Parts: sequence; structure tokens; C-alpha cells
Amino acid sequence: MQLIKAIGLNMRKRYMISLVGGGGKTTTMYRLARELKVLGKRVLVTTTTAIFYPTEDQYDHLYVTRSLNELMRQSLIGGKGTITIMGKYKMKGGKLKGIEPEWVDSIEQSSSFDMILIEADGAKCKPMKAPLSHEPVIPPKSHMVIGCIGLDSYKKTINEKWVHRPSVLAKVVGQDMDTEINYDTYSKLIAAQDGLFKGCPQNSEKVVLFNKMDLHNEKEIFPQFYRELVENNGDISKVLVGHVQEDNPIVSVVNRS
Repeated sequence: MQLIKAIGLNMRKRYMISLVGGGGKTTTMYRLARELKVLGKRVLVTTTTAIFYPTEDQYDHLYVTRSLNELMRQSLIGGKGTITIMGKYKMKGGKLKGIEPEWVDSIEQSSSFDMILIEADGAKCKPMKAPLSHEPVIPPKSHMVIGCIGLDSYKKTINEKWVHRPSVLAKVVGQDMDTEINYDTYSKLIAAQDGLFKGCPQNSEKVVLFNKMDLHNEKEIFPQFYRELVENNGDISKVLVGHVQEDNPIVSVVNRS
């Protein structure tokens, strides 16, 4: 199943979607951008933190400037079925520094783009994380927030190898360092006030994405878990399960009934 269908996007509406957590945010963002491009949408991809500097096959237009006015001007360029990436400058180490959340809101108000996709969190390529006090950086007008978790973390341990800032996550989920990551860990991270959806705007739709299902060895048990996850967390609209690098990235969807 394609991401657009799984998420349930109405192609007659404009969206601002922020991605947080770990386990494949960037891959998910670019995959969704490509699906939208095929449908003729004008897509903006950006970040409020930092992402790897994009390669030429990932965009049609790339604008890097410290000026909001220049970004606003450049946002008027480009037709249907295009992906535009915006950032402030290239950082030491090669990453693209993101723009301010207020800038994203200003660009959204211009109605220049049909869809705005924002990587609003950083996880150092780890499958899980819990945010610090200043994280994530979600633009206030985000219509949807997708919280990502990599299933390659299942039955691993809460340590530096599998978790970005493991001591923070351990505190949030009420476990000790170096204990096993299990379904209860996921559930507590998702439900915690300082967990996966920390700082999510009040009216934003919350979607959980479990990525890297191909690396999960308990496929017969997992469906019961994510049904209970939706039932026990009233502010989550749906749970997606899949492997976003595959041709059909989503293998299962559980919606709130």
C-alpha cells in the first residue's frame, strides 16, 4: 500500500505534515514526496533541525538561503509535479541546516505548495529516541504529525547502539538502561507526555509509523499489539506498519474505529 492511501490524505486539501522520532523519518519524507509528485502536487520538503544534504535525484528545485523573503520569492517558482527543498545553509559535516518553524508557517500561508513535509526531529539514524526539552521542533500549524519507530529495535537494549539519548528514553518509559526494548517500551514512549509526540500541536492528527517490519520476527503477535495501541491511546488516529524503502511501503493499517 502506498503511503498516501495508508495515511488517508485527501488530495483536494493542502497539508503540512511533520515527522518526528527515529527509524526512517527522512526516507519516509522523501517517499511521500515522490508519491505526491506523481499525482501532480507541488511539494515542499524541509526541516526545522537538519538533514543530510539532498542529492540531485531527490528534488526539482533546491533553495539554500538565510533569507525568509528570498525563500518566499523562490516558492513561487515551479509548476505542478515538483519537489522543492529549502534550507538555510550547508553545515560543517555536509548536512543542510533547517529553517525556523515560523518560516514554515509563513510559507504555508502563501499557499504556494500543495503539501509541506517537515523533518522536525533528529535521531542520529537510530531506530528510537525520546526528545530533550527543546525537541522536537514542530511548526504550530502542522495538520498531521507522524511519529516513527524502527522495529529493528525490538528485543534490543536501551543503549547508545539502538537509541538516540538512551538515558532520556529510559526515564520517559520508566525502564533502566540496558534493559530490553519490548512492546511495553513502545507503548509508553508513544503515550508519554514527554515521549514520541511531545510538543505536538493540539489540533494535529497523530499517526504512528512502525518501520522496518521486514526485520521484525513476531509478526503473528504484533497485530494484537497495535490494535490495543490505537484503542488505549485516544489521540492517535491510526497505526501504520511497513518498510518504507520497499515498492509497497505499508503492509498494515489500523484505524481508530
